[in-house]
Amino acid sequence: SSDVCSSDLLEVHGVRSFAPMALSDVTLGYLRDPASATEDRAAAFLNRATKRGWLLPDGRLNGVVRTVPAEPWLRRIQIETALTCNFSCDYCYSGSAPTRRERLAPNEIIDLLDQAAELAVTEVCFTGGEFLLYPGWRDLVAHARSNGLVVDIHTNGYLLNTDAIAFIADQPVRQVQITLGSHLAEIHDSIRGRGGSWQRVTGNIKAAREAGLTVKVVTQVHRKNLATIRDTARWIYTELGHVVNLDRIVGGDSDFAVSHEEFW
Repeated sequence: SSDVCSSDLLEVHGVRSFAPMALSDVTLGYLRDPASATEDRAAAFLNRATKRGWLLPDGRLNGVVRTVPAEPWLRRIQIETALTCNFSCDYCYSGSAPTRRERLAPNEIIDLLDQAAELAVTEVCFTGGEFLLYPGWRDLVAHARSNGLVVDIHTNGYLLNTDAIAFIADQPVRQVQITLGSHLAEIHDSIRGRGGSWQRVTGNIKAAREAGLTVKVVTQVHRKNLATIRDTARWIYTELGHVVNLDRIVGGDSDFAVSHEEFW
């Protein structure tokens, strides 16, 4: 049947790209049982696989193999764990704030992760509110990784302290996305509704990068930072070592959002 997919995917542990790879029945067999690769061509493949990190030096498979059951294939999910946040951003689409208490129960999220693994989903993104405020967020990340899921975390960066960075690096998590309102502290803090947040967040970004985490910096473009957005992008590149991803506030207060033409 044309709607049936029998692709086997390998998600490799500790490989920077974390890109799942489609494997044939032959190559998968070699990876699972390197001793069966007796031909010169097969041995050359295993040598490349070891260099790429698919196999450990002792020949053990360094990853998780899953089978995609059928098409259409759900590849990625995002879980909005809660609406509780330590910031009160002007533009928040979900209305997250310190006073919000709505959240998914831990067992609900665990069940979603288990279902995702059964469907051969390869990626999950955890977000909030502020994900690092969610009680037991480490357990959720660890459970996702134990199911072979590639994990991304979206955070405002305020709680990304030394312990959090060490845990994320140990899992490992593929990418941490951090929002930064501006290269100017007064603009960032005004947007976030919390004084001193710029100093702490930029320090945590630098610490995460120095610890080897892959960090993605995102800036939302709006009335408060539009006039200085070029300087912000340049500063993030030169001072933090990142190319910033610019996004645009859509809808909401017309005095706050920028037009499509202004954004481009």
